[in-house]
Amino acid sequence: MHAFGHIERTFEMKPPLLLPLLALFASGSAFAMGERTEMPFHLSRPAVIHAADKTITLAAEMLGRDIAALRGKRPVLATDLDACATECVVMDVAGGPLMQAVETWAGVKLPALTCAWECHGRKTLSVQGRKLVVIYGSDARGTVYGAVDLARTWGVSAWEWWADVTPRARPFLPVSEGFMQSAEPSVQYRGIFLNDEDWGLQPWAAMTHEPETRDIGPKTYARIFELMWRMKANLIWPAMHESTQAFYLVPGNAEMARDYAIVVGTSHAEPMMRNNVGEWDKEQSFNYIGNRQPVLDYWEARVKDLSERDLRDVVVTLGMRGVHDSGMQGIESPQEAIRAVESTLKDQRAMLSRHMPDAPQSLTLYKEVLGLYRKGLSVPDDVIVVWPDDNYGYIRQLSNERERRRSGGAGVYYHVSYWGAPHDYLWLASTHPALIRDQMQRAWETGSNRLWVVNVGDIKPGEYLTHYFLDLAFDAGLFEKDASAHLRGWMQEQFGPDAGLEAAGIMEDFYALAWERRPEFMGWTRIYPTTWLEPSPLYLAGDAQRGIDRISAYAALIERADALAEQMPADRKDAYFQLVHYPVRGAGLLNHRILKYDLANIRAGQGAIGEGTRLMHEARFAHWRIIEDTRRYNQNNNGKWAYMMDHAPRDLPVFSPYQAHGNQRTFMTFEEGRHYADRTLPALPKARSLMTASDRLAASGEWEAFEFLGWRSKLTLPARKEGVSLAGIEPLSWQFDRNPADGKLRLTAVPTHPLTSGHGVGVAIAIDDRDPIWVDFAAPEWSDEWKDNELSNSAVREISLSDVPTGIHTLRVYAADPGVILNRIEIVEEMQ
Repeated sequence: MHAFGHIERTFEMKPPLLLPLLALFASGSAFAMGERTEMPFHLSRPAVIHAADKTITLAAEMLGRDIAALRGKRPVLATDLDACATECVVMDVAGGPLMQAVETWAGVKLPALTCAWECHGRKTLSVQGRKLVVIYGSDARGTVYGAVDLARTWGVSAWEWWADVTPRARPFLPVSEGFMQSAEPSVQYRGIFLNDEDWGLQPWAAMTHEPETRDIGPKTYARIFELMWRMKANLIWPAMHESTQAFYLVPGNAEMARDYAIVVGTSHAEPMMRNNVGEWDKEQSFNYIGNRQPVLDYWEARVKDLSERDLRDVVVTLGMRGVHDSGMQGIESPQEAIRAVESTLKDQRAMLSRHMPDAPQSLTLYKEVLGLYRKGLSVPDDVIVVWPDDNYGYIRQLSNERERRRSGGAGVYYHVSYWGAPHDYLWLASTHPALIRDQMQRAWETGSNRLWVVNVGDIKPGEYLTHYFLDLAFDAGLFEKDASAHLRGWMQEQFGPDAGLEAAGIMEDFYALAWERRPEFMGWTRIYPTTWLEPSPLYLAGDAQRGIDRISAYAALIERADALAEQMPADRKDAYFQLVHYPVRGAGLLNHRILKYDLANIRAGQGAIGEGTRLMHEARFAHWRIIEDTRRYNQNNNGKWAYMMDHAPRDLPVFSPYQAHGNQRTFMTFEEGRHYADRTLPALPKARSLMTASDRLAASGEWEAFEFLGWRSKLTLPARKEGVSLAGIEPLSWQFDRNPADGKLRLTAVPTHPLTSGHGVGVAIAIDDRDPIWVDFAAPEWSDEWKDNELSNSAVREISLSDVPTGIHTLRVYAADPGVILNRIEIVEEMQ
């Protein structure tokens, strides 16, 4: 296995060196007559011989471009073996005409594949003075992935076009000798959802990349589909906002997906392959109860059309919500909604049985639909149940033992970008990779392996997070490695061993700082309704030292990123700016602008007008630098990315340099001589830590140290409820010295949801020999507590120490529900 990705999960067959050569020939071994060579298997500029199939032709053209970039001249591309003069790569499906011709020509029998879905074999042959690298897939996508793997071994990044990681010239192209077979993907359908594209992908496509279409059209989708190939993704949920014309209404989009063998689906709110926002007649009610027949006709027209046009490589979303991201119309109660959805499912499946009987079907239990499912919504056994996260990276529920027996299986819909309450995060992709690993490992271990889709927003700047998610989907073996190991390997693939290691270290700090508070959440604002900026109760309390420390941490991180930028070679400067430099500077500068503005007013209120003036100017300068960096991003690579980056998506208050004064908004101002009220916030109580996420204690009973996030109760742990005996369970334990000023024990957990319907989010704690106390971290979804938890990545519970005498005590924490992650345990002093 590759150190950080899924280049090749392979086994290699070598000829037994001690066996007589004749025995090898007689046995039908892969190493047959005319194949052995003493020469290293190096290629110079191989021809690419490929099947005439459209998908494999496109893959051959992609490989040809890669070879041209590596060797300086485009190779010959042909469909006939006669074009193989001295060396070639031959591509077809297993048993295809070209593979049969190779076997006849070389006098060998290619090893049979022992896999069936999206896998491939690769065999080197030396025949009549010619070198052949033969790639044959179990299907067309398997052949494509074989070409991708070969290019990756030559150093071609998946992001060679989408992030300008230019392939570097090589003196030759090495190929491992013998036979290799890849493993099947761990998850069957692995995809991306293009969403909230109004401020990046759509304007870039319309005005820069594809002005002839003025939209996300076939030229743009061809680039997206090739990127998906390089990440071994096979499923697309197309862009669907009002800014974008519906996927099937743009000539060439559907055909491009067919040519690239990309499976097309639709999002949770778009049943039956329809884009409601762009296709439903707004003059009619999208109401299954009161307008049933027009709704049914609308759905059937699409699936009938796709079937007749042979566009059947789809996963069909079932169910019904509103036109966009809202609940069903015309519904008065949950019970009525359940009856309506079940009737909808019956009607939709009847249509599909007429037009697309073999199409996989899915139901995404997003938002209110999961509530209906919990209340008894019946889902046909062969439908893929897609579990959603809560939009902030925490999966709301996964399959219990009964649900794992469903023939349709289960999947996950995940976010690394989101527009919605309590607050968007559309600008910088800052989800911590360790959280992605944790959540998707839960999905894998509970059998949700049929379909994984990640909401990637505009694709950029979420390149790494997208790739990590898809790598995990392709190769679940990567769960055995820390997320940081994958990040290091990925960055080294883009920038080389030394620069890549430093880039990974920079991004680890970027994710760590954003874990405490995403840049988009630094205004302490909400949406729906939109509120204006408030001084941070976390960073500006008391003497504001936490805010000063955060400013310093970001300043140091920007300094590191700037220093590495100076060292980057010319062919990596654009890529580094897009993948590392811009997001790091953007996050740091936004924190500087917000915190320094508030500190300026605090210092002015304390009479330090000079310091306040300086801080105000620095806040303004930080805002200007964000604008300038964004301009540079959009001019990157001679304007290739013009209109892709917007530093203030949806123009939310957190991005604004204007401040609230009653009903007026004024630009950041600071006038000497003006009287400023002291805006100092009350100090937070002092706390000292017993345990932090960085602790690396020995594994303890039912707990495992989990990278960065803290201690996680094992996923195999059965549910235990309050009052059940904890005898025999080995706890985590710490000693602490209770001082007279100590008032509370504070436990901070990561705000996960119950693993399945049979679990909770609880632990039991005991001090000394006292009876255990049950601690439940669950918060009602959509409550104010839940919203605060999501924005801070924390769920806090406090327990009074008033009846605990001063002196040395032992705290024990018992695992009770699987997947609970303890991030911090602290002793909190009483406020005087």
